[in-house]
Amino acid sequence: MRQFNLEEAKAGKPVCTLDGRKVRILCFDRKNCNPSSIVGLIEEEFYESIHSWRTNGITVYNTGKHTDDIFMV
Repeated sequence: MRQFNLEEAKAGKPVCTLDGRKVRILCFDRKNCNPSSIVGLIEEEFYESIHSWRTNGITVYNTGKHTDDIFMV
């Protein structure tokens, strides 16, 4: 796992959360929601939960490290 890279993620490279859950990015250009322009789904045990992130992969509601932050696989 390494630091989130926006360009690689846009190119379709795999992304996961800090704790290793798979992430499916839905869009990188959510309108009128700066700074949370990335929207995606985090794979949970029986469902996918929807989340949004800043362009650096950090969750919007967090200022430090969080298990929902995203990284490159």
